[in-house]
Amino acid sequence: MKEYKVLRNLETNRWQEYKDLKLESLVEEPLAFLPGLEAYQPWTDEQWKKDLESHQVLPYKLIFVEADKKIIAIADMYYYPDTLLKHNIFLMSLYVQKKWRGKGIGRELIEERIKIAKEDPKIKNIICEIFSSQTASLELHKKVGFEVVGNVKDFILVDGQYYDKTILEKSI
Repeated sequence: MKEYKVLRNLETNRWQEYKDLKLESLVEEPLAFLPGLEAYQPWTDEQWKKDLESHQVLPYKLIFVEADKKIIAIADMYYYPDTLLKHNIFLMSLYVQKKWRGKGIGRELIEERIKIAKEDPKIKNIICEIFSSQTASLELHKKVGFEVVGNVKDFILVDGQYYDKTILEKSI
């Protein structure tokens, strides 16, 4: 029996948990959510509340995992509904707290986002971009059917180090 559950929505009164997990992710994994820790640290409580509230529905959607009545993982996705890209959905970030890794949570978050994409008949492609340092995430996406379609060298510069980006795609 699973020790956790996936949540497609998080009550906005839990914004502090959302804030804490997102900031934790940026300390533990600086590339977890762009534009990075420096961009999020100065936010006010109202900004965090508004961010959580506005990201509960597409086009920008957050998915959470809860265990022991606490949020322990987060993933997001985005699509451009009013553009020539509206048949694509983009899997953005994914973070699982260290003590919960290796339990299938990351895979379940990827699969949940695939389910959400399949609920919209306009969506034909799921696209994901993963940085070179995120090898576990890259391998996990490949295991659920994503194919590498490109690479960008020296895509991002963090703390004086360049990271490549791998672009993956899954057709649905």
